[in-house]
Amino acid sequence: MASYLPCPRCSSTTPQPVKFTAWGGVLGPRLLSQVRCANCGYNYNGKTGGSLTSGKFVYFGMSAVIGFVLLFVVLFYLAMINTAKWP
Repeated sequence: MASYLPCPRCSSTTPQPVKFTAWGGVLGPRLLSQVRCANCGYNYNGKTGGSLTSGKFVYFGMSAVIGFVLLFVVLFYLAMINTAKWP
């Protein structure tokens, strides 16, 4: 089991890793080392003890960039197929 920092709010030493969130699915909490305090319910980064806010912005930003790139590639591919002259 991984060792996490104690809760910054109540100093409890029993944080539990978060498996799934609405904002990040399964991958987001793992990338940000999100844990939930078993005592007070506070969510925080288990490695740094800090807030998850900046990490969430980076996660959303990178997800948006990857989504737009994939959308552009698919639309470009479809445009190339539609403009190609078939014999």
